[in-house]
Amino acid sequence: VVLYSGKKEVAAALVELNVRKDGAKMYSMQNSKNWKRWIDLMGKDWVNMHNKLVVKHKLICFTLHSPDAPEDIKKDSEVIAAYKGRLGNSHAIPESFLKRDVSFYIFEDTIFLVNLEKVEATSFTHGDIASFLIKMFSFMFEKGSEEEFFLKYNR
Repeated sequence: VVLYSGKKEVAAALVELNVRKDGAKMYSMQNSKNWKRWIDLMGKDWVNMHNKLVVKHKLICFTLHSPDAPEDIKKDSEVIAAYKGRLGNSHAIPESFLKRDVSFYIFEDTIFLVNLEKVEATSFTHGDIASFLIKMFSFMFEKGSEEEFFLKYNR
């Protein structure tokens, strides 16, 4: 278990997680309003760089989020452009299910939980727990759409 505290440590740890072999899977879950919180905390340039790394390394992203992002974010062409070329799919679920100011990421080998309010993160590597969470997460997506996605991208 590794604990990160402060903006620089959390930012560096998440960037390091995004530099993976092409085609790695990234599962994430967060309230859509966290998008603005990430920008307010880390700055738009960092958020855009983070998203461009996800695209550059062809991470396949499965995201659960709440239905509504702040309007000013949805209209920001620079932020939207950083997402172009992103692979994956996402599903909106009721906002009440997602804790505000918490972002949760799962990779095949790492679980990363960020508390944006406290500006801290916890990262731990445990294959069994990651595998279990990935199976639970995948179950939240309809099996048919998951298979369709993988067929579409020859995965």
